[in-house]
Amino acid sequence: MNVMKTAFDVQKNHGLRGFYVGLSPSLLRAATYGGLRLGLVEPIKNGVQGLLRLDDDDDDYDYDFVVKAFAGASSGAIAATLLNPSELVKTRMMKGDSFKVIYEQVIKKDGVRSLWRGCSMAATRAAILTSSQVVAYGEVKKRLIRYFPNDDGTEEDTFAVHFGASAIAGVVTTAATNPVDVIKTRMFIASETKALSAANALREVLNEFGFVRGALRGFAANYIRLGPQTMVTFIVAEELRKIVGLHSLK
Repeated sequence: MNVMKTAFDVQKNHGLRGFYVGLSPSLLRAATYGGLRLGLVEPIKNGVQGLLRLDDDDDDYDYDFVVKAFAGASSGAIAATLLNPSELVKTRMMKGDSFKVIYEQVIKKDGVRSLWRGCSMAATRAAILTSSQVVAYGEVKKRLIRYFPNDDGTEEDTFAVHFGASAIAGVVTTAATNPVDVIKTRMFIASETKALSAANALREVLNEFGFVRGALRGFAANYIRLGPQTMVTFIVAEELRKIVGLHSLK
């Protein structure tokens, strides 16, 4: 189902308020998840560099790419695991379930542990999301600075560089996380009598849509949400770090 048809169906069946279903758990998640997911990257990265005795200012290390990827994956997985209940509630509400239905079908019937249904895929998705964002932004930014110097030949970390690097990172991140999003959503909306494992959810998607269509299902909608979010996240982070006197993101 394409984005326009989905939007039309929501408007037709629920009106404008249909676009804001699941807003309360979304706001709770937004207020905590993003900060935790990205806030843990630097401490984990610094910890790993300390263990490996690497210098953050030395660009010659071959370990830099791997350390950034590991730090991003770890921080994303930790944040997603802690906040999985809010993601599950939000997804079920978007499906049409009320808090009462969610309580009766998920919590009361299957126990509190059921709020972590689909946690493996949520953690995997967050790990891929954060890792791809951090790595893509850092690597693209490094090359933009190098390949587009000032007229006098000097390299400068500018707003234009932040804008370009974050825009490209948004595309990379959406492509990396979209297949996991498809499987995770299947797991979240499965009924209590037909709980799906990641393997079964993947099998359903492949049987119904094939590999390419299944992996890219909902890509446009995902990018509309994730592309601008990635740009705003990194641009604001760079400006805030500049204001408080911290070094720019690498």
